[in-house]
Amino acid sequence: MKKRGLLILLGLSLVIFGIGLRTYLLNKSEVVVPSPEFEDESCRQIYLSFYRKPAVDIKVVFGYKDARPARFVADRYERMIFIQRLTRICKGKNLACGFKRSLTDSDLLTRSIRGPDGKNREIFLRAIPSSVGADDEENRLNPFQKWRTRYANLAFLQGLTSADVVIYNGHSRAGGGPDFEPPRLAKDGDVDFPWYREHQPGFNPIIATLEGAPSSLRLLGLYSCASSKHFLDRVRKVKPDLGLITSPKLIYFSDALESSLESISSLLTMKCEGSFRSSLAKKSSRASGAEVSGFFEE
Repeated sequence: MKKRGLLILLGLSLVIFGIGLRTYLLNKSEVVVPSPEFEDESCRQIYLSFYRKPAVDIKVVFGYKDARPARFVADRYERMIFIQRLTRICKGKNLACGFKRSLTDSDLLTRSIRGPDGKNREIFLRAIPSSVGADDEENRLNPFQKWRTRYANLAFLQGLTSADVVIYNGHSRAGGGPDFEPPRLAKDGDVDFPWYREHQPGFNPIIATLEGAPSSLRLLGLYSCASSKHFLDRVRKVKPDLGLITSPKLIYFSDALESSLESISSLLTMKCEGSFRSSLAKKSSRASGAEVSGFFEE
């Protein structure tokens, strides 16, 4: 019995040591990242402007990711994978990692990086879902879904004025999105795309927000199907100095997830235009077809 107790104690000690080692390595990864070497002065000035404040606010809002005509809703699971990727130990030059998750706010992740001037910057990233569960039919009957939708929608719209970066990962709804609630259905049970095209319930508030209030937003990522066609020109018209990441074609969920992580890593490693574009075209995420525009233009 005494020997067994010692083995249990040894096992627990190894577990505690492993947790401590992981925490040490995670903290260490934030310290050893050197200041970037910029390709040219123009690129350096862009990131000096982007990191002009001691803290950077990034909001990643997952739209209501239904799979109509199936009942499955995926955004909560995609968000979970996204958070797992952000909180793992950093390896190589990728910086979409090493984040710490808040103990009191499940949406909030933070980490420190060294800015373009060599001084530390705090990164505050929120990852927000839209659905309350994985079943669309049950979500429609759940009163908490309305609250969840309002919360995600408000986080997105407030981010357009107060955040530095906003990323939407969801459906375009044929130009009627972004969308944070169970979709409006036609009589055949499919998504009512003609209604979305006509009324544009998700896009009109974007335009109204960007037109009606001062904004600190520097980059808006719209990871949704054919977002270049549906949104790019109209957003550019009301805010021509805004950086945009959009996709010219249909986009699969895993590609959108990988590409959004690449875009965050590119910002944190302060990649210049060519490298930034190349990162969005990596094998793991190139099917998204994501393109950055307006961010590097003076």
